[in-house]
Amino acid sequence: MMQSLKLRTEFLAKHMRATAIELCNRQNTGWAQRSSPDELLEITYPTADVQRALDAVSVASAGKPIVLLGQRGSGKSHIMALLHNAFAVPDAVEAWAGGWGGRLESSGKLKGLKLQRGFTPISETLSNQEYPCLWDVIFDRHPKGAYYRGKFEAAGTSVPAKSRLQDLFNQQRTVLILDELQTWFDGLHDEPGEHGPKRRHWAFNFIQILSELSKERPDLLCLIVSVRDSTTEAYRQIHRDGPVLVDFKGETAREDRKRLVLHRLFQKRGNVADAEIEQMVAAYAQERTRLLFADKNDKDQSDLHKEVVACWPVNGKMQTVSTRSSNRNRNEISRNN
Repeated sequence: MMQSLKLRTEFLAKHMRATAIELCNRQNTGWAQRSSPDELLEITYPTADVQRALDAVSVASAGKPIVLLGQRGSGKSHIMALLHNAFAVPDAVEAWAGGWGGRLESSGKLKGLKLQRGFTPISETLSNQEYPCLWDVIFDRHPKGAYYRGKFEAAGTSVPAKSRLQDLFNQQRTVLILDELQTWFDGLHDEPGEHGPKRRHWAFNFIQILSELSKERPDLLCLIVSVRDSTTEAYRQIHRDGPVLVDFKGETAREDRKRLVLHRLFQKRGNVADAEIEQMVAAYAQERTRLLFADKNDKDQSDLHKEVVACWPVNGKMQTVSTRSSNRNRNEISRNN
């Protein structure tokens, strides 16, 4: 069974590629721009945040804007890429969810996940600063965008009218996925003078329109955004409409992060039974407890042992677990803790 556990290919290369998930880029190599979702689904572990996000776009729960709230590196872009594919290829994502639903006790609604159909996903990483105006993302990517851009420009208004957007989305239902909204919005400013561009003001108004429309007409528009924290006015504008909040700080966040990292690093980590792992790490777990946690009661020591099993083949500080002699364990523990 040990031989079935392998590092994923990307971690074996001489020059390892970046592991961060990029939603979109100009090279069309972002994870929302690939022709197949297979690789993304292969490296995705269904954490509580992933399950909450998928449930929010399911047939059973759809109807509110969705905000992913977390600092850089927390996994927001990864989930947004998954949500993009949940609309682009719902059959594949449902099959992936069903597979995990049969393996995990805490699978929630994964087993019976039913995703919406008929929406066109438009995804953009706004921190790339490709768009000075948010509505250009829609007009550039929507099948009827060019026609409605002409109507907007002919109207002479500063911001596209809500009724015009509703007509546009009625032509083709849309999910708008905007990564790094805070970075983009907080970098805007209004030019001084009566005739100077008021990009920040316009963006604030347009975000309000999108948020309201996604709440009032969820059959036409689903709005999904990510921000780092709740201090930006862009978030506050959406918060008024009671969005679904995925904040990466739930009760299971720490344990989920461990499982996510192990799944990301190793192929078939979940196929190794806990009973086998317990045998392999017994010496390390015993010495770790004896040297560092001898004052703990039996229950706490049992929990510490389970922690080593859950983290195999790495320990809590992401160092390789050794099952060699107790002397070597002693030295490793002393260095790492």
